[in-house]
Amino acid sequence: MEVSVKTYRRTVNFDQDPEPYGDWHEDLESGIHSVSLRSRKSGRERDWDLEEEVFNILEGSTECHVVVVYYSDGDSFGRCSGKMEVVWAFGDAAKARECHKAYREAIDKDAYSVVFLDDHGVEVTQNNVCFDYFAHEDSLDITTYTLKGK
Repeated sequence: MEVSVKTYRRTVNFDQDPEPYGDWHEDLESGIHSVSLRSRKSGRERDWDLEEEVFNILEGSTECHVVVVYYSDGDSFGRCSGKMEVVWAFGDAAKARECHKAYREAIDKDAYSVVFLDDHGVEVTQNNVCFDYFAHEDSLDITTYTLKGK
């Protein structure tokens, strides 16, 4: 069963020195816009640009558990805060907790990648977005959404 996770991101503040290689700072507002059964529709709502990721969760699931990491990063001259990455979506709450634990361990060990199992027992390997000299995890969350239309 396919679910669609739609996310948004917009810049709420951006400052940069006018000189070359000057300091910069960007603040983003990002989050999950919606989680629903797979739809063919896509596009814009309000002034948010939406990005869609599709995940194959357990058939018959009435809830979708989405693991998300919020983080900041940058370079020698500045930083960007408020970034977000959807790690994975699950129909099985236990699998979501296992993924959360694996991602937490990857962050704590400063590991380049994280390995976990999806709802169907397939191994997934992803880059740890917090593995970077300038990256910093703000929060690692599991949010549960009720799937309507079943």
